[in-house]
Amino acid sequence: GRSMQLYPNPTVGLMNLSFESEASAAVISVLDLTGKTIMLINESNLIGGKYDSQLDISHLAKGTYVLKVESGDLSVQRRIIKR
Repeated sequence: GRSMQLYPNPTVGLMNLSFESEASAAVISVLDLTGKTIMLINESNLIGGKYDSQLDISHLAKGTYVLKVESGDLSVQRRIIKR
């Protein structure tokens, strides 16, 4: 299936995020554990269905969050830990 790479996790701020999708757009969101969206990135230009970028969560408080990626048939949620 389609996979998503996300590292380092735990992180102090910068994370590398990459995934593939058959779609040309993606919505990347970071939620707190209550489900509230605290970061939202609308990426509308996936080159060849590939996303490869850095996510900066250094401004967030220490704790556990959920990263959600939705793009075409890809829908992934991953817990991330901010140190």
